[in-house]
Order: sequence, then C-alpha cells, then structure tokens
Amino acid sequence: MDLLRWIIFVFIILWVIWFLTGGQYSGKTGEPFLRPPAPLDTGETYGEIPLPSGVTQGESGNANDGNLDDSQISSIFKGSINFQFGNPREKDFNKEYIVISASHNNTQPINITGWNLKSAISGKNVTIGHGVYLPFSGIVNKEADIFLNPGDKAVIATGHSPKGVSFRLNTCTGYFEQFQNFTPALPKQCPRPANEEFKVGLGGLNDTCIDYIEQIPSCFAHIQAVPIGLSRECNEFINKNIHYNGCLQIHKNDSNFYKQEWRIFLKRDSELWKDKRETIKLLDTTGKTIDSLSY
Repeated sequence: MDLLRWIIFVFIILWVIWFLTGGQYSGKTGEPFLRPPAPLDTGETYGEIPLPSGVTQGESGNANDGNLDDSQISSIFKGSINFQFGNPREKDFNKEYIVISASHNNTQPINITGWNLKSAISGKNVTIGHGVYLPFSGIVNKEADIFLNPGDKAVIATGHSPKGVSFRLNTCTGYFEQFQNFTPALPKQCPRPANEEFKVGLGGLNDTCIDYIEQIPSCFAHIQAVPIGLSRECNEFINKNIHYNGCLQIHKNDSNFYKQEWRIFLKRDSELWKDKRETIKLLDTTGKTIDSLSY
C-alpha cells in the first residue's frame, strides 16, 4: 500500500511540473500545445494558431504570394495586336500619334473599340472609340465599332479628326488631303481621272476634253471653272466624277477598294505621351495588357 501511495505521489508531482512548464511541446513554431491525456484531461489540442483563409496546415509564407494584379496578366489578345511606333515623342499634340497592327496570323477581325491606351509613367488613360467604315463627304456619317482585319494597322492620333470622325482608308481618301492636313499625310493613291471609263465621240467626250482631263492629277477635286470652249458633256463628267464622292460611286465595289489602315483620333486637346522615358500600354476591355511600347 505504501508503495502504491508513493507511485501516485510521484506521478502527481511529475504532472504538476509538466503542467506548470506548459505541457508537451514539440519545439516547432506555430504548433499547438497538448492537453493531458485521460483521465486527467481530454488529450485535445489547445492554443492552435489560426491560419489565413485558403492556406492549409504546413503551408508557409504570405497567403497573397503569387497573386498578380489583373492589369499585369497578359490579355487573350497578346500577340494578335502589337505596337509599331509612330510619332509619340512629338510635343505638338496635333502631330502626336502611335501605330498598332494586327498580326497576319489572325484568323478573324478583332474589335478594338473600348480598348485603352495608358501611360505607365504619367497614368494618362484614353479609350479607343468608334469609327466610320465608309465615310461620305457632306453628310453625317454613322459610327460603329472598329475592327482590325488580319494585317490591318491603325494610326492612332492624339488630336481631333479633320473629317470629324475616325475612318478606314480606301482608294479615294487621298482626296481628303487636298483641303485638310493629316499627320501622317494620307496616301494619294486615287484612280487617275483620265483612266476612268467615259464615252468618246458623239454624245461623249471630245479630244479637247480628254486632253484637259489628262492634266488633272490624282486625288484632286476639280472645283474651279472649266475653260471656256469645253463641251457640256465634259463639264458634266468633271463635276460628277472628279471629287471624293464621285470616286466612291465609281470604285466602292472594287475588290481592292479598302486599304488595310484605319485613322483613329482620340479627340484630345493636349499632349498624351511623354517625349522620353515613357511606357505606353495597350489594354483590352478587362484591363489586361495586350502589348506595351517603351522609349
């Protein structure tokens, strides 16, 4: 009996010492204490350190490690549309522009309306708007989303459009350069008036009229009075055909009528891009990066 009492006494002393020193502990930071086993206690853990949501026991480090801001994640359009360069260093906002192009490997047109151009340095941000696929002079043109076909490029100017809208280039848009200035200049590749089809001889154009028409350059709207002595038919042909809208009526159904270029205007009244140490990002409608241009 005395021996049993002695054993119980020693066990109680050891338990008191164990309890006062914090119980069993593994020595590893963050692991819980253990309660004494039955019958003295339940044997469960206590003092367990709560973990961040989504992190399981054994993981270490910040729970947000590896999470990237959406604007830093590449867009699904990455590689489909790329920056060229243009003239972003120009201090005159009317001459400031950048150029983007659609890959020839694309399999379908890409809608760029609603995409953003953003300076990573200044934070300036602007949205690409709508444009006119086939502009007519002298009327209000209906605007729509801008699509770039494979191989197309877009010259994106900071300022306002001399025509009031963004537009796709075509065989006849060189006529716009006669009365307005574009940066860069529109290509003057209109059909020559002398190459247009016209009736010759009785009821048509005579040699004097044809000689006169052959002197009229491409993309030049004939607005001055024709020389005295030219026939009524000659006057009618010139007034009807040798200008932008006349060119459209003749050539709009040609297979090569449309050019692979858009002129897009951001309608700003001041410079957008720095002339040096600048990074311009092209972002899709979700804010993800498509491409960037640094200089």
